[in-house]
Amino acid sequence: MNIFRDILSVAEQYQRRGIARKMLEKWQSAQQVLKVTSYDHCQKNHLAWLYAVVKEVPFTRYHDERGSQLIKPLDGTKSVKLFWKPI
Repeated sequence: MNIFRDILSVAEQYQRRGIARKMLEKWQSAQQVLKVTSYDHCQKNHLAWLYAVVKEVPFTRYHDERGSQLIKPLDGTKSVKLFWKPI
């Protein structure tokens, strides 16, 4: 089983039914983890935790009609990265 998980939340009208618990239990049998982050600090942590970079998309790729870069993170991050790690 493969899992992509970023944030776990259950809509208010479905809460208190054990849905989140069941999801977490199911995820315990996962064989790999995929994580996407654009935050520089998280990217460094994932590398330290031995995640592999599967794909990297530089923010310089996205421009408006005048050629101005659309995404300019204030923390100096240069790209969004997809990380992978087997469990």
